[in-house]
Amino acid sequence: MLRELVTYHRPTDLNDALKLLSASKVKTVPLAGGTELLGRKDATIQAVVDLQDLGLNYVAREADGLRIGAMTRLQRLVTEPTIREIASEIISQCALKSAAFTERYSATVGGTIAAAPAWHDVLPALLSVDAWGVLRSETERSIIPLDTLLANRAVHLTRGIL
Repeated sequence: MLRELVTYHRPTDLNDALKLLSASKVKTVPLAGGTELLGRKDATIQAVVDLQDLGLNYVAREADGLRIGAMTRLQRLVTEPTIREIASEIISQCALKSAAFTERYSATVGGTIAAAPAWHDVLPALLSVDAWGVLRSETERSIIPLDTLLANRAVHLTRGIL
């Protein structure tokens, strides 16, 4: 639990969120859906940056496929018609089987990728459709194949937000 939490931020601009995460003198972590963070037993976390208001909750059809925002809830992967149309229902079915309804309503795609639990069905589903991740830091934006991002997760995620 977050027993030492003293500061809560809820920025509305991604650059502000990135600054808060990188400039803090205390251990500051991002808060997505909270399912992973609230289960941690890390007494050193003193501040969180809530990513809720950054506009990262979206599903959009693009010419070359589908774009899913990092703050998109897993439940939306289950119910979004565009996801079922483009990904032959594999992502929707794996999201449905990945967790109970209440957890799917709070857990996010970005949080799932960042935590990367080995048991989570959404990760292999995303890998099967050759998903890519966009990683942002204060100074750069990288587009990385999901398999590379997962293999080097610790290195990539210390540099920015998914």
